[in-house]
Amino acid sequence: MAAPPAQPSFDAGPPRGPTPPPSGPGQRRFNFLIVGLTILLAVLLVGGLVLYNRQRSKPPAADRAKAEVERAYLQYDAASDRAVKTLDVSFLAPLVSQARLQKEQALIQQVVQSGNKFQVTSDHDMQTVVYSGGSLASIDE
Repeated sequence: MAAPPAQPSFDAGPPRGPTPPPSGPGQRRFNFLIVGLTILLAVLLVGGLVLYNRQRSKPPAADRAKAEVERAYLQYDAASDRAVKTLDVSFLAPLVSQARLQKEQALIQQVVQSGNKFQVTSDHDMQTVVYSGGSLASIDE
């Protein structure tokens, strides 16, 4: 009896490549070391970013400067209100320049000449920005 003709056989899946050599204990230690160093680097990077953001958030000097600017603004506003109520600019003298005091005096004279009486009230919703260096500030209401 004759042998049946040979039929091609097909394996399912991709062709098999060469099998990797078995890794020894030295290779496993090296892999463990690389993974450990990668994790350590990631932890240090995240920790550094957290510390950097905390230091940059708001320095106390900026908070003090902002509070000082707001206090000066509110002091001027109160003195200005009092000057209009009493028709006397002397309350503003320690807070403004001589040129500004003259302008305030001119405003008071206009109020007196108009014969109208004014009642001044103030509500504040300030947005204060102190620019770097602390020599310039802006208050928006």
